Amino acid sequence: MMPNGTSRRARRVRLPGTPRMRADDARLDARPAPQPAAERSGSSSEVPLWREMVRFAIPQTASAALQLLSGTITAIYFGQLLGRSALAVASAFFPVFFLLVSFLIGLISGGIVLVARAHGAGDALQVKSVTGTTLSVCALLSIAIAIVGYLVSPELLAIMATPSDIMSPAIDYARVTFVSLPALTLLFAYTFLLRGTGDAQTPLLLMTLYIGLTLVLTPALIQGWFGLPQVGVTSAPWASLIACAVSLPVLVAYLQQRRHPMALDRELIRQLRINRNIAAPFFGIGVPSGIQTAVTSLSEVAMVTLINPFGSGATAAYGAVNQVVGYLLAPMQAVGLAATVFAAQAIGARKSDRLGAVTRIGIVLDMLVGIPTVIVIGVFSTAILSWFVVDPATLAIAERALLIVLWSYVVVGINDVLAGIMRSTGTVVWPTVIVLAGIWLVQLPAAYLLSRSVGLEGVWMGYPAGFVAALIAQVAYFGLVWRRRTHGVTGPRVP
Repeated sequence: MMPNGTSRRARRVRLPGTPRMRADDARLDARPAPQPAAERSGSSSEVPLWREMVRFAIPQTASAALQLLSGTITAIYFGQLLGRSALAVASAFFPVFFLLVSFLIGLISGGIVLVARAHGAGDALQVKSVTGTTLSVCALLSIAIAIVGYLVSPELLAIMATPSDIMSPAIDYARVTFVSLPALTLLFAYTFLLRGTGDAQTPLLLMTLYIGLTLVLTPALIQGWFGLPQVGVTSAPWASLIACAVSLPVLVAYLQQRRHPMALDRELIRQLRINRNIAAPFFGIGVPSGIQTAVTSLSEVAMVTLINPFGSGATAAYGAVNQVVGYLLAPMQAVGLAATVFAAQAIGARKSDRLGAVTRIGIVLDMLVGIPTVIVIGVFSTAILSWFVVDPATLAIAERALLIVLWSYVVVGINDVLAGIMRSTGTVVWPTVIVLAGIWLVQLPAAYLLSRSVGLEGVWMGYPAGFVAALIAQVAYFGLVWRRRTHGVTGPRVP
């Protein structure tokens, strides 16, 4: 019997907002649903929610930091072993590549929410069905992007006004990167979905293996170590593909050995298809998130066009500031993801009364992490930025820019928590619209107008203007609209 006195067979667990399954999927719904995870332990043995969120956020932060560190070290490899032209090749291709794959990144977030809901409900079959649908969609889309990208790489790079002296190696770099895209997408989608079950340790282990291999293989393929061919500027994408080919089987074997809920067993293999009943909420959450990621990446291109007229020193300063901001954002984005996952699990467990606690803890953790980090970076800004730039004039520009924008990323972190909570309940469109409006209706116009009157510093001021405007609108929508709704199947009004 369940704790509320109803039998397991009588009580059905289904994702909120998900249609009933068709006849050909009835076997997924025919078995008795497991007891929700949130009800399997009594309150006396429960770990405090804040501690669980911290346990999730720490390895997630480490994973993000490893990826940032990998990019930094790869840039050093290119600059030291291949020269400035190799760095130019990677820099020329990255914006267009990120724009093409950003939609995939957003789609995966829809899968994370649905996995978290199913896991919170204790429905292992639904976890596998969501995983199968997500992996299938990502595989098909990544293959399509890879084929098209491979064929039109010269045209894409020409549109980006790639200098003629690096066009040929840039095409080679782009094509190898597109070849590696399907395998990379599967690896990253699988590891991201694991986080929906509250497991951030396994993704960290896999990222450590994957990044470790790429950092060894990249210089090996540049220098021809261990009898490997010297492939020049394509060393990084080839290293990534090889590391992925090793990491994916290791991940599969590790999950099977641990009997993980998302292990690639017969049931998950059978679910490697697009389930129509899951596709609707999956795309409903993932598509707006994908659009937000893609349009946000476009906005950065627009910001660069405002910065470039101030000279190469300003552009270099922008790159250095982005490197530092990336490390600041890593822990705050981890907190935002933790809030999304734990809120979605609460929805799946019919515990919508916990959403208020998840929200408060997420905001407090964001501030506890963000504010001290901002202070430390601000105090040691010159020393930190000197890791990336050595020219005194460029360093001065970067330091001033960092001091203008740094504090506002704490605002971004709070915004991520609120948007993540709402996303977990299926409310995606308006939080997305608010973020994009903050960028395109406030940040970019403010940067443009202030650059005319204040100069380069006016461009930097556009960032906090947009971030603060978006947070004000997000808080208003959260409090006046979203909070008044009742989320989940049972439970009181969201606190």
